[in-house]
Amino acid sequence: MEPIFSADEPVYILGGGASLVNLDWDALKGRQSIAVNLAYLKLPSASAMFFGDDLFLDRWKDATDPRGDFRRFHGGPIYSTAPGLKDAPRPRITYVRPTRLAVTNGRKRVSVTKGTSGMQAIGLAFALGARSIVLLGFDGTPGHWADGTPYAHPTSPPGPELLARATRRLTTLARLGLPITVAGPNPIEGFAHDPMPELFHQPIIS
Repeated sequence: MEPIFSADEPVYILGGGASLVNLDWDALKGRQSIAVNLAYLKLPSASAMFFGDDLFLDRWKDATDPRGDFRRFHGGPIYSTAPGLKDAPRPRITYVRPTRLAVTNGRKRVSVTKGTSGMQAIGLAFALGARSIVLLGFDGTPGHWADGTPYAHPTSPPGPELLARATRRLTTLARLGLPITVAGPNPIEGFAHDPMPELFHQPIIS
């Protein structure tokens, strides 16, 4: 993959946590960013879009992109690790093998092959040239910013087991000591934390 990010500025990765209900999406315009899953509906000008499974491709998008071309997204490239794209490629979407998204600090390597879409997006950001990352909507708590709309995650609010598994995977990644900051109200063990209130409308959901 050709780098698309400058190493001089952080890359903001937009997840699905409920804290993003209060995010000032306009504050991210012009910043380097990756919209994960449905975040492209709120930030259609993101530097890149990413989704990691066939469920999103075949079901979630139907309410907004029945033609399957993501025409509401007018930002940068669209990347996916969805297995169905290996044998059935679609216009505008670049299939990426999950094994290419492993994250390393030069000494240790963490595979994101079985990680969440958010975790795979971290690997994608580094593969595309990022040198520092800010995570938004990685709450580790029940709820999704799209709850109450046709786009809600089918497992939302996620159960304790799913949340615990996702948090464990992120904690493993944190041990690499890479420049990753968790923004918003909820810290994740091992990562730097900055509430970044300038990016949110008040009050912040915790």
